[in-house]
Amino acid sequence: MMAHSLFQPKRIDPKTGKRKTNRYWYGQYRLDGDTRYTRFSLGTTDKRVAQKRLDEIVEREERQRAGILAPSVLVEAAATPLVDHLAAFIEYLNDRNRSKDYTRKIEQRIKRLATECGWKRTSDISAASFVAWRHAQTLAPKTLNHYQNALSALLDWLKGTGRVLVNPIELVGKIDGCGKQTFTRRAMNDAEAQRLLAVSDQRRPGYL
Repeated sequence: MMAHSLFQPKRIDPKTGKRKTNRYWYGQYRLDGDTRYTRFSLGTTDKRVAQKRLDEIVEREERQRAGILAPSVLVEAAATPLVDHLAAFIEYLNDRNRSKDYTRKIEQRIKRLATECGWKRTSDISAASFVAWRHAQTLAPKTLNHYQNALSALLDWLKGTGRVLVNPIELVGKIDGCGKQTFTRRAMNDAEAQRLLAVSDQRRPGYL
């Protein structure tokens, strides 16, 4: 059972010492299990309008807690463009002091996926569309796995912050790159090593 009510906050005027009542109505509610009231401004001086807004907010909160409606953060996130989620994720990575090269690659890979897969919102992302995109590529298996890692990093962050319920590519397996190298690695010959050392400056001791 949710208890809720309207009120107009009062404060003491520091100049006159008299108690003044706020012109605007506020609402408050407390649901079973809550330890305190949630209080907020209803943005109106009309009591009837305030009561209507409070009733709507309370009804929505009750339905959300009963699992009838998706939480507002999910509703808002579903309507937010994917590029905005990506920008917020990159900002999060920067705050954690991830290298510029890492964040740049994450951003580039996800933007390419969004463009070529036609993803505009988080609801557009699916395992089927990602696998279809991957199947059509000629990129090396290792590079394709890097794209998958970038996308999973974004989706895991969205899930962890309550913006999506699931990571839709969580169960998509990685590509096995064994025996599928796009070029053969080899050691440098003497001439190549000498040319590298000639231009390596402060890294020369490490290369030696």
